[in-house]
Amino acid sequence: MPENQEKFKTITDQNLQEMRQHGTKDFPLGVYQDDLAQFEQGKIPWHWHEEIQFDLVVKGSIHFQIGSRGFVLSEGQVIFINAGVLHQILPEAGTEGQIAAYVLRDSLLEADVLSAVYQKCLLPVIKGPVDCVVFDNGEEIDRQAAVYLERIQDLFIKEEIGYQIEIKGLLCCLFGCLLKRAKQGSRMVSVRERRDMERIKEAITFIERHYDEPLSLIQIAERLALSRSELCRCFHRVMDITPYEYLIQYRIKEASKRLRQTDDKILDIALQCGFDSIGHMGRYFRRYCGCSPSVFRKKI
Repeated sequence: MPENQEKFKTITDQNLQEMRQHGTKDFPLGVYQDDLAQFEQGKIPWHWHEEIQFDLVVKGSIHFQIGSRGFVLSEGQVIFINAGVLHQILPEAGTEGQIAAYVLRDSLLEADVLSAVYQKCLLPVIKGPVDCVVFDNGEEIDRQAAVYLERIQDLFIKEEIGYQIEIKGLLCCLFGCLLKRAKQGSRMVSVRERRDMERIKEAITFIERHYDEPLSLIQIAERLALSRSELCRCFHRVMDITPYEYLIQYRIKEASKRLRQTDDKILDIALQCGFDSIGHMGRYFRRYCGCSPSVFRKKI
């Protein structure tokens, strides 16, 4: 893949944890202008990271899948995604979408974990039972959150003298909005939902390590010490797909990378990615990519 396209990948390790470093050690904030059409398969796939995240919708209608819940946000609306929460981001069907993503460590706001700021303002949110908070109902607090984010992005890009302290001040104001919005009506994540999310992380890790092998539902279920039916229910509750559907989608993702990056024969790629034949891969390629593997390769 060309170097200038590397930023349009969400690179994860075998636990689906994003490996990108956001910002620097002494200023752990990353600000990204993401056009979802530039990402593989037109979306930011399922992943998680240790940092907290704010997303501002810049263009279009964007579907945020946060664990088992989905939200559709339009231009100017904001969502907060807590640390460690499994999520994916994609445009609504038939639309394009752009977001500004702000990913940061809570240490940027307060390094002293014994301070009142950390204990009373940060800890209840980042270590509490909240997976996300949505700013979407058009109140003044929602507009303020969007304005703060736009100003942070402007300062981040220009890097003028003192921009770090101005950004930190704006982040504190933004977190003030978050605390108020969370108190007004954020939903708490249940114990079952947290358990489901951890199970999904483990299942996906196993699938992505063994996708190129014959892999059965029984093998995946046994890995998690679950029955096949409970495994399927868990996937449905969190991701609204079956484990087999996720396996096929991941195989297609890996096959599409090989089609772009290698000159390997299509049959060899199909077998390398766990498919039985060209026809087997082609059937799912048309479903998820809208064309055959050979046509996909010609488009590159």
